[in-house]
Amino acid sequence: LDSKWKASQAMSILACFTAVLATWPLVCACGKQLTMSTVLNIGSNCTWSCLWSGLTLLMLRSNACQATDLTDPKCELDTGAKCAIAATVLFFMASMAISCSIAVATVVAVAEAEQEKQAAGGKDEEKG
Repeated sequence: LDSKWKASQAMSILACFTAVLATWPLVCACGKQLTMSTVLNIGSNCTWSCLWSGLTLLMLRSNACQATDLTDPKCELDTGAKCAIAATVLFFMASMAISCSIAVATVVAVAEAEQEKQAAGGKDEEKG
């Protein structure tokens, strides 16, 4: 087995590990509100899982797939590879959704702070 095959195995392990890191806080939250740092960690773990699960497809370029002495020398996208592609796409979509939610939460927080500042300024002018 060559380096691409070994790298593909390592990427598989990393994809599973980071997927667990991304989903574990959601499982443990049980309806509680997540902190911003937790959401950031989930987003970054989804991004890493996307990368690792995409790199598991390196096996299609390995010597095991390119060998001609095997009984079935063709390497095709079968069920496992299609699942890896689906996982890559879903992890990417999850990381983008989390990024958008963080951006929206930041904009809302800034707008609320501005409203509170204006409300506090209006009360000071009425007292003065």
